Amino acid sequence: MMQILEKLYHPRHIIIAHELIKLVSIELSMGDGASAAAAFARADAIFSLYYGPDVKRILPYVDALRRTVSERSVDSC
Repeated sequence: MMQILEKLYHPRHIIIAHELIKLVSIELSMGDGASAAAAFARADAIFSLYYGPDVKRILPYVDALRRTVSERSVDSC
């Protein structure tokens, strides 16, 4: 699905970031903290491009997800 979206939109489009967040949730539920961390880092970079320093205000769940990904990626090492 990501490949299709990246062909429709550019790889740093906001839609890609939202889909990456969905992927992070799936990877966390499957216990793949390392992959979740990589997908989250990519989504976070895209959100920063669009929202700048206001990411935490506009998307408050991102901070909680960041902590969860960080905890799970350490656990999977």
